[in-house]
Amino acid sequence: MVNRRRVIHSLLAAKARVAHGWTQNRAEGRVYGRHVVCAIQAIEMGSLEALDEEMRDRRKKGGKGWTYSTTDLCVVRAETTETMLEAINQLWPDGYNEPDARTNEYRPWETIPAWNDQNDRKKADVLDAFDRALKIAGHDS
Repeated sequence: MVNRRRVIHSLLAAKARVAHGWTQNRAEGRVYGRHVVCAIQAIEMGSLEALDEEMRDRRKKGGKGWTYSTTDLCVVRAETTETMLEAINQLWPDGYNEPDARTNEYRPWETIPAWNDQNDRKKADVLDAFDRALKIAGHDS
């Protein structure tokens, strides 16, 4: 079962990181002194942030000693990635720019890095995809 709160928090944190600085063809780096990330690295960092926030909230409510597991991280990252891919394929339904050689049909985007790193991709596209993913996840923005 998808934990929508975690996915929404992860997407919001990831979108904020991309808004601060976005890059292609690498996970992260520095450009003119500014930290930049690609979409999938932003999701990785956002997933960690979502779980850190949940851990702090639970501890404030008396849940001493609660921490998240590697499984929790894998699940929130997978759910966030799946939501983002759904958004990407809604916004760019033709998938890859060229049809499959065998079937002559367009294939949907299967990975966020492949989509992020397209030559004609713009930061605005990435932010639009995060907005659509947030809508899919049920966030009222």
